[in-house]
Amino acid sequence: MSPELQDLSMMILIVLMINGLFSFFYRNTKKIDKGFTISYLKLSYRRKMVRTVWMFLAMPLLLLFIKFVGQMTKNEILLIGIFLYILLIIQFFYNVYKMRNDHK
Repeated sequence: MSPELQDLSMMILIVLMINGLFSFFYRNTKKIDKGFTISYLKLSYRRKMVRTVWMFLAMPLLLLFIKFVGQMTKNEILLIGIFLYILLIIQFFYNVYKMRNDHK
């Protein structure tokens, strides 16, 4: 395995471990539906859905940033963009589903 791929997999593993740890600590906390919070895990499902819609709008800026900072081809940027938009669509529908189940 190349050193770049090892570094990337180590960073992904660290992010997943930290996310799992925060999810454990925030699982029984009161979710915030109004006001400001930095932590995504403290948001209600309705607020998570709204944040996901904002990410749809911010995604082109993120992809432009990746294009200028990273040295990738247009095809690589296109694949990253498609992958991220698919993740956002899945996240949006998951949050809608959970929001509707919470209100019942």
